[in-house]
Amino acid sequence: MKPFSILLLRSTVFFCLALLAIVSCKKDDDDGLPITNDLRVLQVNTEGNAISSGATDLSVISAFELVFSHGLNTSAFEAALSITPDADYAIAYDATNSLVTISFNTPLAYETE
Repeated sequence: MKPFSILLLRSTVFFCLALLAIVSCKKDDDDGLPITNDLRVLQVNTEGNAISSGATDLSVISAFELVFSHGLNTSAFEAALSITPDADYAIAYDATNSLVTISFNTPLAYETE
């Protein structure tokens, strides 16, 4: 009887370890963006707060910070930037050209996009 109980104990321990390995080795949920070479806007800030797409009730005299995944070609960025209706603004870049601050010299019109 003694060898049977040792065999049973070994089998039980092996089963528990195998079960633990299967249960604990699951793929982590990666809710972040995949690492690619694509240029992306990582965050948009105004008045020190992050804002999201479709935000409303923003100040018409605020400045916006755009955080990009890579440094920008500044001339291409400025040529592609469109604000409707026309607005008087200035653009500043950080040392890496990946943080852009758009400051408005006059208050924005309501419904500006």
